[in-house]
Amino acid sequence: MVDITLSDYVGCLFAEAVKAREMADIYSLEVAGRRKDHPLLGELGTPRFTIARLEMVIPVLVTDAKVTQTARFAMDAEDFLRVVLVRAGQSLNLLAQANRSLSGGDVTPLPDPTPDSAAEREALVLHKQLVGNPDPLRPAGIVRTGWFRVLAAAVRDQDSLREHADGDEARRILAESTQSVLDLVRSRTVLDRAAVEQVLVNPLTHAVGTESDGRSVFTIRVELVEERFRLQEVRDPATDKSHTIVDFE
Repeated sequence: MVDITLSDYVGCLFAEAVKAREMADIYSLEVAGRRKDHPLLGELGTPRFTIARLEMVIPVLVTDAKVTQTARFAMDAEDFLRVVLVRAGQSLNLLAQANRSLSGGDVTPLPDPTPDSAAEREALVLHKQLVGNPDPLRPAGIVRTGWFRVLAAAVRDQDSLREHADGDEARRILAESTQSVLDLVRSRTVLDRAAVEQVLVNPLTHAVGTESDGRSVFTIRVELVEERFRLQEVRDPATDKSHTIVDFE
């Protein structure tokens, strides 16, 4: 399928109409040149074609559209820290329970994150990264790395976290907790603006009848009105420089 932008398609039609008018004017000049010395035709006026108003009805098959979106992570730092630290504590508790079941004995409990802790500082870093994310609609990579750092900070080092996260059940808990934070981030990411940059259409007219339906075709009604203007060179006597102006008749 050959796709072009709607602006190129309609602009080309307008340009073709202007070219048609130019061709008619050139031919009128040629006729006037032939008539001027004719004993009879020289007394007659030269016919000249004008376009008072040209209406176009154009069925357009829309094939695609390019849309830009502006999004941002809209959760403030205080709320984010509160929720993330609670979830970190819940996840660490589940990891400790999984290790007890796996070992059949006592396992050193994992500490809950506390205010002004290393885990809170890592959560704040994660929040800043999400706020500054150049692609807010794709936060998964930032969340995966940042969430692991939050949990690792809560147990003081990454090796300890990997030790507690060993085993299928522990890995499942870690994956589910990561997904829960990712779901939180996505739920608090808002779309500020969505705009259509380009509309793509199929310029082949037969496609409108054979490849379209009521949802993919719309009709453009446009009018081309003739407006007379001339380009004139105007010279500035002070600087002796000239510039072109448009003189509307």
